[in-house]
Amino acid sequence: MRLNGKIAIITGAGRGIGAAIAEAFVREGAATVIAERDNATGKATAERLGENALFVQTDVTDRASADAAIAMVRERFGRIDVLVNNAGINVFHEPLQTSDAEWQRCMAVDLEGVWRMCRAVLPAMLERNAGSIVNIASSHSSTIIPGTFPYPVAKHGLLGLTWASGIRICGAQYSGECHRAGLYRDRAGIGLLEHFPRPRGRTAAHL
Repeated sequence: MRLNGKIAIITGAGRGIGAAIAEAFVREGAATVIAERDNATGKATAERLGENALFVQTDVTDRASADAAIAMVRERFGRIDVLVNNAGINVFHEPLQTSDAEWQRCMAVDLEGVWRMCRAVLPAMLERNAGSIVNIASSHSSTIIPGTFPYPVAKHGLLGLTWASGIRICGAQYSGECHRAGLYRDRAGIGLLEHFPRPRGRTAAHL
């Protein structure tokens, strides 16, 4: 198993892409932390994945929650080898119809939440001179689709965050990566497809 003995944190791992990532990490032998805001989905995923999975309630929009989650995992396991910043939300509007609240909601999770988790975990990784951070971006990081504002703004920003923070730490035995995920057929993905017009008589379920 390629990750045997590693300690990993996956944010937004209660369902969808995050749960699939967590499942892969457990399968490869990692002790995997399900860092999820929703109690029900977080606990259910951890229980389904077995003894190598641990649920830690984490709200990436709250710095105190992010710091507490990282501190709890370090206390439990002694270190953190991998952080996967997967937590994200879809916020889709036309630019001039986007309220301040919707803009802030998108940025708080999709961009600022990633930085909160990175800022919490990086000091310990730099101290050990080892660790990996994987940020899950989106095809929206390089493509603009009408009607999806401000989501691509946050995802473009996530690329910049990954590269800019990587410059500071490139001398350490650290790896930072940003993966541009495509559509995933979970509840959020189907909801995304339903957001856009479909040919007559067809729904997201046909795709």
